[in-house]
Amino acid sequence: MVPRRSTVDVNAFKDVPIDPNVLDPIRTTVMKQPDRQIEVLNDDGTEKRISKLAWTGTTVFQINGEARRELCMFSCHYAKKMGREVKTQMMRQQRKKDKKAVRTFSSQTCSLSSRKMQDASKLL
Repeated sequence: MVPRRSTVDVNAFKDVPIDPNVLDPIRTTVMKQPDRQIEVLNDDGTEKRISKLAWTGTTVFQINGEARRELCMFSCHYAKKMGREVKTQMMRQQRKKDKKAVRTFSSQTCSLSSRKMQDASKLL
């Protein structure tokens, strides 16, 4: 993923899989800040929001009801619910990474030479 500073403007992209006119005005953006804070932004998508820090994340758009009926699509997932699910998933991934990082620095997983160096530094 490429970090960004502003929210997505669907009309600026040419390879959108559906006509932007059939999207609901509500969008949900889940942003992961560089300090690992996860923020959820619900807005109507009419204005572009710019943040001071670069972030990575996901934006969820919802197809409007008329287009869903025409495409025979049925969903009980709306944009805000999908945003919460994405946020939960991102937080779980971050916790896994944090646990893995803690395990990699333990003396139990270090090589013998690393353990000797660690023991020697404790004596100083």
